[in-house]
Formats: sequence, structure tokens, C-alpha cells
Amino acid sequence: MSDGDSFQSLLDGLQAGQQDASTELFERYADRLIRLARGRLNPRMLQKFDAEDVMQSVFRSFFCRNAEERFDIRDWGGMWAILVVMTIRKCNRRVAHLKSAKRDVTREEARHSDHDSSAADWQPISREPTPHEAAELTELVQQLMAGLTEQERTILAMKLQGCTVSEISRETGRSERTIHRNLTKLRERAEDLDLS
Repeated sequence: MSDGDSFQSLLDGLQAGQQDASTELFERYADRLIRLARGRLNPRMLQKFDAEDVMQSVFRSFFCRNAEERFDIRDWGGMWAILVVMTIRKCNRRVAHLKSAKRDVTREEARHSDHDSSAADWQPISREPTPHEAAELTELVQQLMAGLTEQERTILAMKLQGCTVSEISRETGRSERTIHRNLTKLRERAEDLDLS
């Protein structure tokens, strides 16, 4: 069964409400979504809720919306792009919730032991994208995916998942030079897209 056939089979199973299809989707993406959520949240936020909570919320929302046929997903890359955007949005909402008024975790004092602070206390905290930036990312990914070949979609999806060039090369059977060339082309295409 080709990659496209297996995707269509999964999509048909999801539309029919088959448990096997839901399980397959969960097993394929759950760990990646947890890693993505952990990367979006600083350690102080992770003390309040777990990245697994975000992942479960993403799947709940996805299954509900998919049952209502609110998505137009054509391949694995499109599926991953939707799940990435949903994860980023859910992380942003939880962070905004925890930073609001009396819940503001950034005002909490960290408890330190008598010993030196652990390295985790000194981890740099990345800035969370604004809702506008998240919406722009969604639109950019959708526009990028729309005009790509199957190979380009696979390369983009793997890059969005954090795979290295050598990992993409091994997975697709293409040389690293070809992967670099494709990524450069995708980057240039993304820069040419007008999102304003």
C-alpha cells in the first residue's frame, strides 16, 4: 500500500468513526506532539500542566472537528501541519490563562534549596508567538502545502517535525544535497508568499 493509499485509508476510517484509525493516528503523532508542546512551554508552565495534557486536548479537538468535516486534509504533511497549529494554539491559550491576573505564574517566587540552583532554573525561555503570529503560521503552512509535490510535502512535514537533513535524506531516499536544495526552494517560496 502506498503512502497516499494508507493516508486515504486512515482518513476514511476516521470519517467512519473506526477506533483503529483513531489509534493509528494517535500512535503516529502523540510523541511528536508532546515534544512540540514541551518545546513551546517553559519549565514554570510545565509545573502547572503537562505537555501530555496539551496533546490529549489536541486530539480531542481534532476528532470532534474532523467528525464535523471541518478539515480539508489531503496527505500526511497536511495532517501534521493541522496538528502542529492546534498544539501551538493550545499552548498559547494555556500560557495566556496562567499569566492572567491572579494566576500569573511569572510573579511566583521560585523556591531554591540551600544547594546551587539546578541547570533547569537557568534554561532560556523562548518567546511565545502571539495569536496573530500563530494564525500567520497556519496560513503559511497551508499555502506552502497547497502547491507542493508529494516529495516536497514529505520533506516539509519532516522538517516541521524537527528532523535533520540526514534523517530526511534517509527516510526519503534522496541525497542530502537534494534535501538542502528542496529546503532552500521551500524557504524562498515561503518568503515570497504574501500574508498581509
